[in-house]
Amino acid sequence: MYDQKALLLCKSEIERKFNHGPSEMWATKDFQDLSDQIHMETEVLLSVSTLKRIWQKVHYNSIPHQTTLDALAKYLKYNSWREFENSKTRKGDKRGMWAGRDLAVKFLIPLLLFIALSYGGLRLLSGKEHSKVDHNPADSMLRSDVVSKGLPNSVVFYYNAKMASSEDLVQLQQDWDPRKRVEINRNDSIVTSLYYKPGFFNAKLVINDSIIKETEVLITSKDWTGIIDDEPAPIYLDPTDFRGDTELRMNESTLREHDLGIGKKRYSTGFYKVGGFPKFSSRDFNLETEFKNLTQDGYNVCKNTRISILFKGGTLSIPFSEKGCSSQLSLFVFDRIFQGKSVDLSNLGVKFEPNPPQKLKLKLKGERLELYLNEKLAFSMDNLKKDLPFLGL
Repeated sequence: MYDQKALLLCKSEIERKFNHGPSEMWATKDFQDLSDQIHMETEVLLSVSTLKRIWQKVHYNSIPHQTTLDALAKYLKYNSWREFENSKTRKGDKRGMWAGRDLAVKFLIPLLLFIALSYGGLRLLSGKEHSKVDHNPADSMLRSDVVSKGLPNSVVFYYNAKMASSEDLVQLQQDWDPRKRVEINRNDSIVTSLYYKPGFFNAKLVINDSIIKETEVLITSKDWTGIIDDEPAPIYLDPTDFRGDTELRMNESTLREHDLGIGKKRYSTGFYKVGGFPKFSSRDFNLETEFKNLTQDGYNVCKNTRISILFKGGTLSIPFSEKGCSSQLSLFVFDRIFQGKSVDLSNLGVKFEPNPPQKLKLKLKGERLELYLNEKLAFSMDNLKKDLPFLGL
């Protein structure tokens, strides 16, 4: 259990620390930034939907899970939610926020001790112990059906989580990111999800913090697809807006058509093609391409750019930015993450100019990866131990 007034105090302190203005004005991007901050400082991932429920942006009747409360408290430099509550008890007015607790200590605790001792005596007399029941994955089920082809696309998930108790937190995680979890009813058997982008996703049935079942989801695109991320749904571009004879591009006029561009709001763009490629494997794979980022928008002073190569069971996602911004880069190599804050990724920093374009060469051979940027080795890695089918970009 938790004290509602303590949660209000906790949210107020988080809002002051987060410093994004009044929470009434927060958009999805603010909750995503808060999720990232909590993850960075506590190593606990809280989904955007969970944070929106805490801040009552969506209607939800259930109480917050203990792991969620602990993460919020740790973000405020407390060891646990109980420590946060206790600190407010010591500092607060016992006639106000915690009025009546002294009375509870005097009368309820002796009563609870009497009940506990009596129950313990009965257990000893009966010779029976109530052991904790573990969740057996064999008792559960999770499978998925993709509704159609193309984008956007819905996926129907069929699941069985009835072995979970009413106290357990049952969630569906749409892909590798634990922040993308939605709470589901353990007594139901169907939940659907909408996917706006193509890709290979490993959805998970999660009980509390344990992954019980997984199922693969492949969302393909019919051809190259140009997407502008926007709320509440992305913008799909007409091929004539981004397809050239030998290049994929997005220019200022295209952005203005959708009321974006300099001085508008934050946005990101991407080109995707998943499915329809010849059969290649990560054991022997080469890619060469050229790219530019000539953005003049003040929101993206680092000109963050990312090239991702999708394999079944893992992704190579290579970040680039202006030279001075390499500290905030994150390089994904299948199941490993290299953060610019703790790994030197400065070789992935560039000076974006109209000419010449940046040249990337990627080589996968056996268990070795080599990344060349403008003919210079920028990153290498051995012992990949992967042999994954190529799916797309």
